[in-house]
Amino acid sequence: MKLVGITTRVEEHAYENTTERRDALDQQWNSFLALCSLVPVLIPNNPDIALILIKTAPLVGVVFSGGNTLQNHGGTAPERDATERAILAYAVSASFPVLGVCRGMQVIQHYFHGPLEKVPHHIGQHHRLSSGRTVNSYHDYGLRTTASMFEIKECAEDDTIEEIAHRTLPIHGIMWHPERTSPVDAQDIALFKGHFLS
Repeated sequence: MKLVGITTRVEEHAYENTTERRDALDQQWNSFLALCSLVPVLIPNNPDIALILIKTAPLVGVVFSGGNTLQNHGGTAPERDATERAILAYAVSASFPVLGVCRGMQVIQHYFHGPLEKVPHHIGQHHRLSSGRTVNSYHDYGLRTTASMFEIKECAEDDTIEEIAHRTLPIHGIMWHPERTSPVDAQDIALFKGHFLS
C-alpha cells in the first residue's frame, strides 16, 4: 500500500452561535482507494501547509476530489481553489502525479486556461462513454473543448468531455465519481493504479 494525498471539500456548519468551515471527505473514498492499493492522506485547504505535506510526505501523488464549485463560477471555497492551484503549480514543475475527479478535472481545465460551461442533464445521471462503459454524473459544469496540451480520452453521448490526459505530464482528469460506483468498476481501479503505482 502506498500513500496518496487527496484534497477535501469545504463545508460550513453552524456551531454554538458561529459557523465553522470544515474540510471534509466522503468516506467512500477510503474503501475505493484501498482497492487501488492506496491509503488516503487528507490534504488541508491551506496552500502553504498542503505544499509542505506534499513535499515531505512519501506521497505517490494527489487526487483532487469532487465537491465545491470553482469560485469564478459562483463557488464559495476560495481556500480550496488556492490550495489546488498551488498543488498543480508544483505538479507541473516537479512532474508530480495528479488525478482530478469531477470538480478536480474542472480545476485542471481552468488552471490550463481551458473553458468550462454549464452542461444540462449531468446531475444525478448516468452517461454512456465513447468506449461503451457507463459512468455516473454529478456536475453542472463541464467541458466541450480542452486545452491543447491535453488528449481527450472519453466523451459522453452529448459530446461533453469526460476524461482528459496531459500529453507530457502525469496529470489526468475524469468527470465521474469512481468512489460512488457500487460495485466498484475494475476499470477505475486499473486507472488509479496505473496513474499512481506504475
